Amino acid sequence: MATETKIKLKNIKLGELGPIFINRIRFSLAAFYIVAVLASLKTTSDFQTMVYFIGIFLMFLYGGIQTYLIKIKNLRILYAKIFIIFDITIAFAVTIAGFQSINETSFIMKNPILYVLYYFYIIYSSFLFSAGFVLICTYYSAFLILIMNVAAFQIGVQFVDSPEALETSGLVPPSNEILKILFLLAAGYLVRTVIKLLIAMKEEASEQFNNAEKDKIRLQNSKDKIHSIGELLNMSISELNKAINEFNDQLQNQASNVEEISASMEEFSSSMANSTNFVKSQNEKVSNVSKETDRLDTILQDVSKTTDGISLNMKHSRESGELVFQSIQNLDVILKEINQSFQKVSEVNQIMSEIADRTNLLALNASIEAARAGEHGRGFAVVAQEVGKLADNSAENASTIEKIIKQAGGLIRKGSESATDTNIRIAEQQKNFKELSFQISHLTESLRDQKAINMEILNSLKDINEISNEIEINSREQTATTEQVATAIGHLDGAVSELAQNSQLLQETINHLENQASSLTV
Repeated sequence: MATETKIKLKNIKLGELGPIFINRIRFSLAAFYIVAVLASLKTTSDFQTMVYFIGIFLMFLYGGIQTYLIKIKNLRILYAKIFIIFDITIAFAVTIAGFQSINETSFIMKNPILYVLYYFYIIYSSFLFSAGFVLICTYYSAFLILIMNVAAFQIGVQFVDSPEALETSGLVPPSNEILKILFLLAAGYLVRTVIKLLIAMKEEASEQFNNAEKDKIRLQNSKDKIHSIGELLNMSISELNKAINEFNDQLQNQASNVEEISASMEEFSSSMANSTNFVKSQNEKVSNVSKETDRLDTILQDVSKTTDGISLNMKHSRESGELVFQSIQNLDVILKEINQSFQKVSEVNQIMSEIADRTNLLALNASIEAARAGEHGRGFAVVAQEVGKLADNSAENASTIEKIIKQAGGLIRKGSESATDTNIRIAEQQKNFKELSFQISHLTESLRDQKAINMEILNSLKDINEISNEIEINSREQTATTEQVATAIGHLDGAVSELAQNSQLLQETINHLENQASSLTV
């Protein structure tokens, strides 16, 4: 993030650096003019000295104006271009002011220093990164040199191609002047070509940076989507956790009911044994049989109520189990969707890694081109170096994100496998609930039969012998049925215990999944 901010700042300030460097060179040239004027005070006329100082004053004047505009950040590129045109014009004016005589004019025309100044102006005009303006400065400089030649010809300087022309006052070789203009034009076109190349490279680097910013935004959107999915998963897990807690409470109530049924069945077995003994001594204990039968009827009513309660609790447990099964299925679907989202994020991350590699290659090429450009490519070399660092950081971030995605994908797969295993266990529990419901229904029917038998005993006490035999037979059958019911209740107790253990395991799995879902929202 810090590297990206630095690159943005460099891109913003790149357009401002050109006028700053131009102004520094301008002040340096003005200082050079001052030294030159002071050194030639004895050899120049008062008019020439005045023109020199006027030119120097103007350079300091609009140079100071440009410095002030840069400081208040209100400098327009048009103003900087106009000031460069002023530089070229002042150099021409200072030069043409020395055309006082034929000898002085020919001497000035042969002075290479005044000619080299135009190369300075053409070169630092390129600091504004405008290929068209470089050509304007080139054509304008060539035009002014042509005007100087015309002015020299009007003064009386002779243009002769001879070996003596370079050393003879009043003579100037025309071929040299033509070559000056041609070389100046060639230099202008060369600088223009370099500037066009630098502008193209700058635009390409800006485009790559914008693409990287777009990829960063897409990655942030994917991260926000994962965060939303994690929050949704947390909510689903909380609801599932609440349902499991309610289911555990119901299991505890069912365990208590099973214990009560077991105690009642033990008491009922004891009563049936007593009934068998009472039948054997029917004459002596008829009244006792009647009392015990009434007592048995009361017990059967209690057992019937308890059985109805068990049936109702079993119905609630079965409904809760179905809700848990549906929630686990929904959780499995959500986990699969999250896994697909991670795969898409991984694809986006791969694209970001490829972009980083291409950006790194672009930075390397830019560094090579900057090195070829020499002194003028230094600033762009810094930009290329920062782009390379950005590419390296992007590659490292892509690798780190890939590791996180793989780790999160593994956790989600584990969560999906746990959800599938939980579905299987709940299906088994539903099957056990159906078997237990069937056994309780059978027990209820047996209790109803027993109640009818007891009513028949109460209504048939007159024929005690016949009824006693029938009671003995029924008592034996009831004893066997009671044993079966006791066995079934034992199985029910074991099933409830196993269901409680499975519920505990499911609770632990949900807690683990909740921790994983919480990690997605960080």
